[in-house]
Amino acid sequence: MQKRLWTVGAPLALAALVFLLYLFASSRSTLWDRDEPRFAAASAEMLSSGNYLYPIFNGNLRPDKPILIYWLMTLPLRWWGPTELACRFFSVLGTVAVCVLTYLCGRRLFSAGAGLWAMAIVASTPMMAGAGTAATADAVLLACITAAATVFLYSLRTRFALPHALLLALALGAALLDKGPVGLAVALPAIAGTWWFARGRIQPGRHGILNVLLATLAACFIFLCWAVPADRATGGEFLRQFLGHHVGDRMTMPLEHHGGNLLLMLPFYVPVLVVLFLPWTLFLPGALSALLGRRLAGTPGKWFLLSWLVPLFVIMSLVATKLPHYILPVWPALALAVAGTIDAHERGLLNARDYKWLRRGAWLAAPFAFVMAVLLLAGPATPAALQMMAGTFRLSAQFKASLQACTVILSSQRWPCAVAGAGLAIVAVLVLWQYLALRIKAAAIACFAGTVGLQLFCAGFILPAVEKLKITEPLARAIRSRVPDAEPVVTCGYSEPSLNFYLHRRVVRELPHAEAVIEWAKEAQPGVLIVPREVLVRIQRRHGVLLLQEIASAIGFNYPKGKWCELVAMHRGP
Repeated sequence: MQKRLWTVGAPLALAALVFLLYLFASSRSTLWDRDEPRFAAASAEMLSSGNYLYPIFNGNLRPDKPILIYWLMTLPLRWWGPTELACRFFSVLGTVAVCVLTYLCGRRLFSAGAGLWAMAIVASTPMMAGAGTAATADAVLLACITAAATVFLYSLRTRFALPHALLLALALGAALLDKGPVGLAVALPAIAGTWWFARGRIQPGRHGILNVLLATLAACFIFLCWAVPADRATGGEFLRQFLGHHVGDRMTMPLEHHGGNLLLMLPFYVPVLVVLFLPWTLFLPGALSALLGRRLAGTPGKWFLLSWLVPLFVIMSLVATKLPHYILPVWPALALAVAGTIDAHERGLLNARDYKWLRRGAWLAAPFAFVMAVLLLAGPATPAALQMMAGTFRLSAQFKASLQACTVILSSQRWPCAVAGAGLAIVAVLVLWQYLALRIKAAAIACFAGTVGLQLFCAGFILPAVEKLKITEPLARAIRSRVPDAEPVVTCGYSEPSLNFYLHRRVVRELPHAEAVIEWAKEAQPGVLIVPREVLVRIQRRHGVLLLQEIASAIGFNYPKGKWCELVAMHRGP
């Protein structure tokens, strides 16, 4: 009874905790431009139009991602209406699924205790917190990839039989429907690498290899059952743009300025991993030492984890377009390696070399943790330092905008950020004190408790405070209270996709220049123009006062552009 409580009750309780924490965080902010409102508005359009074959955003085909995430989002949108929680709900469920599946992998590789640690680790990193509370496809994709890895891992001690192939086909088919070929790019190298490098210990046999091939073909068939009708309905545009532009071009050129020269591109994901896997980066050097030395899970487990980690890291380092969340699929494997190390320490399986590398992990993680704490504590002094850094290095325009957004948050939310910085510093000191004394389990408990506490504080205080700086939702709410939903809306100089979602409009047309605004203002039928105040002043100074009535305005920070803005809503007609 006690064993069943440990192996069933404990993971269920931890999964419930993760669900409640992520659900709470998902409800504390409006949608962030630009990806979230594009997914959300396209799903709302799908629900209202009844066209479930291909996604439409702002009146145009949206071929960025396949269909699964939109189908999933329409369910809570139908239940709860167009709310942030509805759009993010399946990301929360995807995170819980990732945690449960990671527990099953940890239990299979190491022990039930290690599985619990793997759950806790994967859920308490900044990268997972971002993906698991965002209205995007990443958390669902990670759940599909982790499901495929779990099915394969549970087949290693027996044979990869037809039931395994069926489950693998469903997992890979869902991954393809959610985000395309990246699901195969993680799962298949993990399977092939494990079988090849551990071939002396495990024998897949011809039937096993054939079943994996059949599962892959079945997954592709599942994808094509949707993709072919969708492509025909769009005149061949969906697959041409999705595979040609959003997959092919993304690999060969940096889209939307997410890239750089080759010397900067190749090591891009090293600092990303170090920072966004905190606080568990502390354990990674020791975990790598123990993993390579086969002191964690033997030869098959070693090659299973390495084949999960290395190929994706290499592929994404060579792909021209760089975004931090591209390496999110390796998060469960990293969590399993760290959890296995904690478990191996408790069992006395680590050697002197492992402990040497564990201590070196402090030099890897501690500087980043304390720098982040100092930046939060410095408050008004931080923006100047960040601006100096932006001027020193060649950064993309979008990265500079993100940097400017950080400076605004730090300077405007001084006391919440200072409390978070103090908490981070205290947790870091406690963790290092336990860790350097090789009280590894106590350090891990402090890492988890401190991270959860900081996440709750940020969700409870910092996110609502930052909401006061946003501009789209309050302006859209004011417009909806004064203007019927049937009236068209146009913009000039401000075209963030959150307007579509919060105005409840299928189409928000953008006017390209001042002359188009003048022509629009002369038309007779009612309508609304949304324009930054500075653009409106410039137009009226050049062309005269527009015969429009100002019905709403809002001042806030435009996060994607990285600048302050006053938006004005001008009404045309009676």
